[in-house]
Amino acid sequence: MDLQVVFIHTRTLPPLHLILNYRRTRLILKQTDVWMLHDTKSRIWNLFPKQIAFGKSQREKNLEEIYKYPKNFRNNFWFSSLVRFSLLARFMRLHDAPTIHVESDVILAEDFPTQEFLRITTPFAYPIVSDERGIASTIFVRDKKSAEFLWQYSEKVVEQNPLASDMEVLFDLWKEHPEMVTKLPIAPRYLCKQPQSQELSEIPGYFDGHDFGVFVGGTNPWNRRGVSEIRSRIEGSKLIFDQDSIYYDKSRKFISFRRFNGIDSDSLYSLHFTNKNPIFFTKRMFPVFLRIWLLLYVKINKTFHPIVFAIMFIKSVKRKSLNLKKYQLKTKLFSNKNRVE
Repeated sequence: MDLQVVFIHTRTLPPLHLILNYRRTRLILKQTDVWMLHDTKSRIWNLFPKQIAFGKSQREKNLEEIYKYPKNFRNNFWFSSLVRFSLLARFMRLHDAPTIHVESDVILAEDFPTQEFLRITTPFAYPIVSDERGIASTIFVRDKKSAEFLWQYSEKVVEQNPLASDMEVLFDLWKEHPEMVTKLPIAPRYLCKQPQSQELSEIPGYFDGHDFGVFVGGTNPWNRRGVSEIRSRIEGSKLIFDQDSIYYDKSRKFISFRRFNGIDSDSLYSLHFTNKNPIFFTKRMFPVFLRIWLLLYVKINKTFHPIVFAIMFIKSVKRKSLNLKKYQLKTKLFSNKNRVE
């Protein structure tokens, strides 16, 4: 049975880095079906050769009503992260085959081991990045029954804790049902704070939860008005490393880990590039920019993204203008009411 790869984006139109990443993934995984799942209507989705639009289900509406995270944060970001498990389950009812969901800002290596995932016997496989969080940066789901279980489990967790995030759901699933989850290795043992915490894996390589992408590329500029911090450390991370631990591997056109002997290396198969800079999400230019970036980033602490800042500034002005109009309308109605009295 063949493996399929799925990207999921909800609430808004696809950002540029997602469009480019989808195209890149199709180019490097030529024998794999790559799908785009979404819930909005626009001709822009025609840019994705394989895409399915899903309307909001009643179960999703019910869960959103009890969910307590602020809905005004980045277009209801936290619920959008959670509801993708619903879209994944609905998709796999139509296409019941082993599936890898890749987040929009996760870059896969050209030698990504798709066939190795078909050997996984558990319903799920994903990274555990701390003592509190799993992560869906790269998550394997074996079949439609497993996908439905994940969505039902998410519903149960949120009903018990309306502030639970998708990362907490994945961690709880692993803690409650360890027999159902294969932990995707995030780094070699020599980069772990506690080597015993990193289990052996049948897959000969590693998958970035978020540590390496954030360290190399920087934090998400949308969280700090266009500012991205380079070499950032993730709070609660299981890893300890520096710039000498990673290098650009010419033979793979990707990042690899340098062992202590300086000769041998280990492969990283995915990079969670939360910076989201579009220049890194094309097949042709990614190796060039990655190599240059690794040579230069050690000399800087922050990068500034003017386009992100401009978009956020415009949205802020629009939001304040709308709030002002609402206030003026409310004041006018109140004034007219007093005149009548």
